[in-house]
Amino acid sequence: MLTPAQAAGVTRGVLAVSFAILAVFNILPGAEASWSAWLSDHPVLGDISNQALGLALAAAVYQLAIAGLLGIPMLGARLRRVGYGLVGGYAIGNLLILVSNSNWLSPMADNQAFADGHILLIASVLPGLALWAAGFEHDRMFTARRQADQSLARHLIVTGLILVLMYIGLTKIWPTPADYTGQRFAASLIGRVSGEVWGPWILKVLGVIQIVTALALSGFWYSRRFLRAGLILGAFWIVWAWVNATTSGHFFQPGAGSTWQLGDMGEWALKTSWAAAALLAILSERRRRRR
Repeated sequence: MLTPAQAAGVTRGVLAVSFAILAVFNILPGAEASWSAWLSDHPVLGDISNQALGLALAAAVYQLAIAGLLGIPMLGARLRRVGYGLVGGYAIGNLLILVSNSNWLSPMADNQAFADGHILLIASVLPGLALWAAGFEHDRMFTARRQADQSLARHLIVTGLILVLMYIGLTKIWPTPADYTGQRFAASLIGRVSGEVWGPWILKVLGVIQIVTALALSGFWYSRRFLRAGLILGAFWIVWAWVNATTSGHFFQPGAGSTWQLGDMGEWALKTSWAAAALLAILSERRRRRR
């Protein structure tokens, strides 16, 4: 099993690759239309939807900076800490945008708004994950400040995972007018195999499993046994999320001209890799404390 330092290295690679991919799609011609539609759905940001191209390019520069600072091996620990700081800023920005538009988290939202809410919410795991991984870029690994930061990071990681899992679990068992999750599940491989009769029931069971996973992860604060169950169920959720996304037919969507953009399920699968890194971080720390 990976040590915490090795898990932090995996986290750095996951963040570098995922932000590089996001940056590439923000540079492609189809990004302007995607950003314009996304901004138009926000009560405040809709006023700057005509600046979609500039904002997409600015986001690409920001994301490339993260990818470069974390992904270029010869850069020093100080610059990597700057990269993790940018990750934290990205997460905070996403969450502020999310909470400033209640429509993106509303069960009454249409499909696109519901998808935007899911994708923004996954950033909940990033502040803790970035703080935790940055802790391995210090020369002095055993200072009181570093230990306090690592403790806070672990709490933030688990809290973010619980928030994401509880929300997406509830959206699977709580009926919504748009039925976004039901439609995406029906289009996936498992949904097609299960059919119209069993599909909705399987989706509800998956929702219950995700809620149970969130509750089990809360064992981080009081029960190693519960936490272990939560990590196992969390790994199942990650595999399920990737299978569902890659077989749903919504991984990519046509962009401008002959280009393509990440679809809602493609972006969800990419950003779910952050949750996978978060689970790995907690698993590595749990095994270290056992020894």
